Amino acid sequence: MEKSVVINNKKLIINWHKTAFLERHLEANSHKVYDCKTIIEIGAYNCSESIAFTLLFPNSKITAFECKPKLAAKCRENIEGVERIKLIEAMVTDTPKNNFLYLCNGGLSSMCKPINEKYSIINVPTIRMDEYLDDSIIDFLWIDVQGAELNVLNSFGEKLKNVMTIYCEVDIENDRYDSNSTLTSVSDLLMGMDFFVKDTMLLSTKEAHIIFERRKS
Repeated sequence: MEKSVVINNKKLIINWHKTAFLERHLEANSHKVYDCKTIIEIGAYNCSESIAFTLLFPNSKITAFECKPKLAAKCRENIEGVERIKLIEAMVTDTPKNNFLYLCNGGLSSMCKPINEKYSIINVPTIRMDEYLDDSIIDFLWIDVQGAELNVLNSFGEKLKNVMTIYCEVDIENDRYDSNSTLTSVSDLLMGMDFFVKDTMLLSTKEAHIIFERRKS
């Protein structure tokens, strides 16, 4: 599907699919293809991106987090027999006692309350990343969590220092969810923790995809 986007301040028409921007990034940063060993995907949906990562990063192992029961079931089905992908059926959050997942009528879900959509609520297992992780390096972190980007990042605590590259989908303004996560707030948090913006794509006037890299010491 062709789509008009803005990449690093240039208007382009690209063949759009979920990993299209990442693939462009890897063309210019080819060393990452084989150097990337450990990947975490938060908001795995049906694990189609996790499967794509096994092809884009042939030496990697992927841990995928998905908490919506119907989607987690689809993940299990799609990754059956794929030894390099591990599925964790839990919601990543910095407030694990709050286990509400809001299900929107359009099919999206978030730990953040939708502002202008009807929704239902279910309870799901939760996890903090600083309780799940050891001190190993995370080469690549993919975040697609519908307004809960700050919740996810804050759940890493001090272990965010072990993350090298982050791909984050984020709303430019927080007009969809009761959330403090915006392009500005996410960027401010990460740049205050020794990351810089490597590449930016504006998918629309409302949604940005940002690739952050850790500054070399």
